[in-house]
Amino acid sequence: MQSKLPKSLFILRLLAFLAIFTGGFLALGLITKRYGRSDVANVFQRKHNGGLPGYVAPLVFERSVFQPKAGTNGTEIEIVADYYVWFFGYVWKTPYVRTKSMPVNGSFSFDEVNRNLSWASSW
Repeated sequence: MQSKLPKSLFILRLLAFLAIFTGGFLALGLITKRYGRSDVANVFQRKHNGGLPGYVAPLVFERSVFQPKAGTNGTEIEIVADYYVWFFGYVWKTPYVRTKSMPVNGSFSFDEVNRNLSWASSW
């Protein structure tokens, strides 16, 4: 007769790992929001003459630049988003750049445009 002890230990280890991983991920998000924003803003000040970083995910920030561009049906807004990884004081620019266009047919607020085009959450 086989014992079910090894299978139950595997399930308990898996549940413990998932709980620790989830807790660590959520804790990194809080630390990133609290301390990472100022470090990334300092990098923006040095390299881009200012700008506010947008929080995307734990350890990841976004820098969005809105550029007007003439489109076929009038004016379009193009957003170019660069992504930065913050790791406890160190900031690296990733090679990933996201570009998206949005036609402007009326008046839009900055928040509406940012909500449609950006992955970053508002603060």
